[in-house]
Amino acid sequence: KGASETKDVKVSSGKDPLSFEGYKMLGNFSLKQTGTEWIFFRTMLIICWNLICRANNGIKILYNHMEFFEDALKIYIIHQKNDQEGDRPRDGKHIYANPLNPDICPLLALGK
Repeated sequence: KGASETKDVKVSSGKDPLSFEGYKMLGNFSLKQTGTEWIFFRTMLIICWNLICRANNGIKILYNHMEFFEDALKIYIIHQKNDQEGDRPRDGKHIYANPLNPDICPLLALGK
């Protein structure tokens, strides 16, 4: 019998969510690593988590898509799944510093 035919195996579809504990562990682990790929990984992880966006949207963020507004960094997501051309007006998403847990602070991740 194949795995899908047994009653002991739980079959699911889609992606499993990343828990907050897993997110913190990845942020801490990647901070201790050396190499530019780890800096990129950590920055993408933290920015995508805080913006609640897909990696393919996070990778398209440019410097001119960001601005500081009061005590937040405002980031505009230009291309979205339901607006591929980026024609619709956008409201910026606010990201705040996390002084209590610097391992996952988005502003420190951008500064490294």
